[in-house]
Amino acid sequence: MFMMLLKGCGGASGHVVSLRWTASPTPSVVYNVYRSPHGKNTYVLLNPSGFLGTTFNDTSVVALVEYDYQVTSENASHVESTRSNTFSIIVP
Repeated sequence: MFMMLLKGCGGASGHVVSLRWTASPTPSVVYNVYRSPHGKNTYVLLNPSGFLGTTFNDTSVVALVEYDYQVTSENASHVESTRSNTFSIIVP
């Protein structure tokens, strides 16, 4: 469903994982991003409500920890898609 690119960055203000995916072909969708510690399958929704756009910056990550991410789309009737494939990253 989605192709996601992940980039972990360290900086003066902390760490961030930048996610980007291809847009859904369904018009007027919003997206939800889920994160879990790697291999735990305990996903938590990171955004309180669906958002437009195909990028998300996770600034609540910790260095040297591996995370799994999944993304869903949600249509105007609030029907959420199945989750994307799992994408993993170790924060540098």
